[in-house]
Amino acid sequence: MSVKKVYIGPSLSFRPWSTAITLAVFQMCAKLQELLMIISMTPVIIQVIRHQLLHGDGLPLGLVASGFTFTRLSSMRSRAMYTWKGLQTGSAKAQRTLVVLSIFVITALATVAGPASAVLMLPRQTDRIVYTRQFWLNGSLDDLFPTTLNATHIGDISPSDNGCTQPNSFIDTGCISVAYQKLQALFDSAPSISHWDWTFITREPSFARVVAVQEKANGSNPETWARTPHAATAYVQNLLWWDPSWWIRFKESENGRRSTVRSQSASVRTACTWQAIAVNTTEVNFPTLEAHKTYLYDLFTPMAIKPSTWSYDNKSFIGPDIVRTVWIEDAQAIDSVTAGLMVLAPLKDLKDSSRSALACLIDARWTESDHIQADGLLDIAISSELVKKRHQNPRNTDFGFLTDINSGWQSIKATLDWLEPLTPTVPYLTPSLNLSTPASTIGNLLMKTNNTYITPITSVTTGYQDSPYVFWEKLIAAYFADGVSRVGFARQLESNSFVTDGSKAATAPCLPPTPERVGAICPRPPPQDGQFTALNIRGVLTDIYAYHASATTDYLSIAALIFYVIIATAHLSYTLIRRRSSRAWERLEDLLALVHSSRPAPDVLSNTCAGMKALDCRAKNVKIVIVGGKSGEIRRDGGDEEEGAVELGEKREGTESGEEDADADAGEGGGGEAVQMVFVESMHRRDAVYGIVEAGVKYGKME
Repeated sequence: MSVKKVYIGPSLSFRPWSTAITLAVFQMCAKLQELLMIISMTPVIIQVIRHQLLHGDGLPLGLVASGFTFTRLSSMRSRAMYTWKGLQTGSAKAQRTLVVLSIFVITALATVAGPASAVLMLPRQTDRIVYTRQFWLNGSLDDLFPTTLNATHIGDISPSDNGCTQPNSFIDTGCISVAYQKLQALFDSAPSISHWDWTFITREPSFARVVAVQEKANGSNPETWARTPHAATAYVQNLLWWDPSWWIRFKESENGRRSTVRSQSASVRTACTWQAIAVNTTEVNFPTLEAHKTYLYDLFTPMAIKPSTWSYDNKSFIGPDIVRTVWIEDAQAIDSVTAGLMVLAPLKDLKDSSRSALACLIDARWTESDHIQADGLLDIAISSELVKKRHQNPRNTDFGFLTDINSGWQSIKATLDWLEPLTPTVPYLTPSLNLSTPASTIGNLLMKTNNTYITPITSVTTGYQDSPYVFWEKLIAAYFADGVSRVGFARQLESNSFVTDGSKAATAPCLPPTPERVGAICPRPPPQDGQFTALNIRGVLTDIYAYHASATTDYLSIAALIFYVIIATAHLSYTLIRRRSSRAWERLEDLLALVHSSRPAPDVLSNTCAGMKALDCRAKNVKIVIVGGKSGEIRRDGGDEEEGAVELGEKREGTESGEEDADADAGEGGGGEAVQMVFVESMHRRDAVYGIVEAGVKYGKME
């Protein structure tokens, strides 16, 4: 089932059991399977040991009890296994290899039987793919993800006669400056920046997106990043979220749904440096942003600035009591820079001849990301997750964010034709003069928090970690990322229907809009006379219990159980073909009884009353043979005469007759042949007669 991927459902609740009780039952079943596997492997290893003791060249004393101790992993550490003595011939070495390999394999299987059974028997929670579609966005790749932003990318859906270049363009959903309205509403709900959460949701008329800002903090990432899902992608993704083919069927799923679209998100890096600006300032130090290195606020690049940048008449600052923003077009000459921005703080005193300012560089990129929409606390807001993760910073720090050179992150350049509509001038009621003074959207947002005055930086190491520098960087990054992510969104608003796969007919009927789905879904090929960009959506049910092999441990567990089945099947087939089995010495007490009734060997096992510490004792070979007999030549191994073996009835030195010797060899058992365990080295003495134990023969008074 794990190989075929069998789904069970969102829970394991079977009346009257809950999911927790069901999982506990599965664990008990896994333990039961482990015990059954061990029980079935015990005859295999006992048969190997019994065959070696009866028909082989013997077995080290330390391995005789392996059939009862193989379930302990410590048994594989037995030094007797690796110091087998007395086996020098080729066949003897083959016997040794077979026995050691059998013990090793069966011990390993017994060790992993329990974990492997639990891994495969316990279902795990995974995602079940229930919906896949290819859909097309209106516009080409250059329309949706341009690397140079200009006037054609500011949005062209306008209310009445106002376009995206008008001061109130931020009220137009299709314009790139809409972020002003969104952030303004968020600041109203949390005016204190100390309570500001920089992972927030922007809500559109029909969908919502998550804007994530990488905060700058001591000991972590010194850069400020913001990432926002592509608005056009999120818009159509949300339409398909309400596709009846999977919404109606799975809307009541206990653990919810999730859809994923691989697209491009807008990732923006912002770094600012402090300096004092006067009306005659002609050079400003900007941060040195490199394409694939983290900025640590230790390198600066001077840039020439025209004095007319600071005021219209070149004699005084414009609006000394407001935050003023100025785009620096020449900053685009830097390879990794999208735009340069000067943020001038208000004057504390109108008599001041300079004002504090931040020189900011903005690095915007299209980053390959998974756009994710899911049921949950974020109310199906769409977030983005990077496909290419950050790498270690080349400067040997742990602050890395940027990916490698060949990561696919596309750098973006922005012209003034795009930057100025991004930050239109809007009225602001200044607290000092109580007059309506125009300021840019970013300036208004900064002044709304009353976090506007900047003190000079006295420490490069810690100064840029303090407010308001961090706050200004995060706000600029979030605002700019939202503007970039809205490129191509207006093109989707122009159409009321969107094409998906599902039919080859160009006239296939469309699914009409609904209150949840503002656009129609048309399962047909895209028109041939337009430009479209294909994307794919995958819908899953989350946290579904299933049997599914996905991890390395799963495949190792499957391999272990398959190997066990092979061994068990081979042993069963061997037994059925031979039509012979044995229960001799299959219990520990049977083996102890045999040892107790065997001839003692004090010369071999001297000083072992408290245990065997010496390796030599455990490494000595033993065999199970017949001791004593009536008549005939005692042979072993297919008729080869054993050295030291004699015929019963042959007169030995120091005795009157062979009968006396036979009676003596029978021991206290009283005169017949007896099965005993003896040391191989003692069989070479000529004081006893030994033979091979034959199947089906009753020896002595054994039961």
